[in-house]
Amino acid sequence: MLEENETDTNEQGMGFQNPDDPILKERLYVQNLPDEERKNLAKFLSDGCLQYLQLNELNFHLFFHLCSMRTFSVDDKLFGHCISFYNDVKSENKLDSLQGCADCKRALDDYERKLIYTDGNICKRGESFQHGVLFLNEFANEKQMVIVVELSSTLKVHKQSVQKLTRFGQGFSVCSQIRNDCPYIFVSGGKGRSGRDMMEYDVIENKWKTCPQLRCARSNHAMISVEENIYLIGGGISSIVKYNARAKRYSTVGHLEKNISNPLVVQYQKFLYIFGGRTLHKDEEEHDLPNVKKLDIITNVLEGSHDLPVAFSGGQAVLLNDKVYIAPPGGSLICFDPKTDRSRLCAHQNLNRELFFMFVSDNRLCVLGGIDNSEKTFCRTLDRYCPEQDCWKKESEVKTDFPIIASCILQYPRKCPVLPFHKSVT
Repeated sequence: MLEENETDTNEQGMGFQNPDDPILKERLYVQNLPDEERKNLAKFLSDGCLQYLQLNELNFHLFFHLCSMRTFSVDDKLFGHCISFYNDVKSENKLDSLQGCADCKRALDDYERKLIYTDGNICKRGESFQHGVLFLNEFANEKQMVIVVELSSTLKVHKQSVQKLTRFGQGFSVCSQIRNDCPYIFVSGGKGRSGRDMMEYDVIENKWKTCPQLRCARSNHAMISVEENIYLIGGGISSIVKYNARAKRYSTVGHLEKNISNPLVVQYQKFLYIFGGRTLHKDEEEHDLPNVKKLDIITNVLEGSHDLPVAFSGGQAVLLNDKVYIAPPGGSLICFDPKTDRSRLCAHQNLNRELFFMFVSDNRLCVLGGIDNSEKTFCRTLDRYCPEQDCWKKESEVKTDFPIIASCILQYPRKCPVLPFHKSVT
C-alpha cells in the first residue's frame, strides 16, 4: 500500500497524519529541542564524536529521553554515554535527573534488568530502514522537485522542492553513502556549467557542502558508493574515478575501452559490475551496448564478461539473492548471475516503463513511477516481480506522477527520525 503526501518544506510537519505515530513523535521531539542541544545532537549523529554532547543535570533528561524511544536510531554510543553519566551522578536520588519521566524510568528499568545489554554489549535496537530519494523531471518555483519514499511495509511519499539542485544540469547523477552511521547524498555532473561539480548533502544536519571539482566534466554517468569511496563511471569519458569522501581526494582506478554514457553499476562482493551504456566514440555511430565489465575494487583490475541478451543504456539495476536484476528502459528485465557471469531474460514488465525507480522489498523487485514509452502516459502503478514464479503483479495505484531522472536509496543502519530535505535547504 502506498500513502501519498505532499509536504511543505517550510512547515515543521513531516506529512504524517497520525498523531500517535511513534516516528512522528520522535521527529517532533527532535525539532522541539532547544537550539543548542539540537545542533549538538546533529553534530554527534553526523560525526559520532561524544565531545559534542557535554551532559549535565540540566540537559541529561533531554538526551536520555531519546534513548527511551525504542524506534529512535541514535547511535548506541549516546545510550552508553547517558548511562555512564547517570552512574556518575553524585546526587543521593539519581532519579531526580529523569524529572519524573515514566518513559525514561521504564528504559532505565530495562537497562538495570539486563534487557538492553547482552553479554556486556548493547543490542542493536530497531530494524534496517530505507528511503528512496527520487529526483523528478520537473521544476516548481525554480526548485528541483524531489520525492522521498519511505520504503516500509506501507510506503509513505513526501514531495519536496530543493533549490540547491537547480545548479546541476541535465544528466546529473546521485548516490548515497553511510558514514559513521549517518546518511549522506552526493550529486555530481550534468550538462553545462555543473559538469565538474560535486556536492554532499548531510541528511542529519540538513546542510549542503561543496566537494572538490571533478577532474573532467561528466553527464549521464553512474555513481556508486562503496564504504567511504564513491566511484564515477561513464558520462562521456572512459575513465573510472574514485572519490574518497573522508580525504576529499580523487584517483583514477581504470579506463573503459570506449567513452560511454548511461551505464548501470552494481556492487557484488569485491567487484563493481558495469552494465550496458551508449558509446560516444568519435569514429563510431552512437549505439547501445550489451557489455558487462567488472572492476576489482581491491586490485583495480578491469575485466570483460559475457554479453547480456539485449543492448541498452539507462534504466535501473539492483541486487537480490545474489543475482543482479537489470531493468532497461522499455519494460524488459534481465537476471545476471555474478557467480557464473551468465544472464537470461525474465518476464516482461506489465508496462513499457522508462524514467522509473526500482527497489527491493520483502524479497521482491518493485518498480514505481515512470512513463510508458509506448503509450506516452505516466505509469501510476507500483508493480512487484516474483523471481521464483517469474511473473509481475500490480500491487497498487498511485495518484502522483513519477517521471524520475535520478534516484538513490538511503539504507539507514536503524530507523532515523530525520527525513531527507525535511525543510528548505539553500
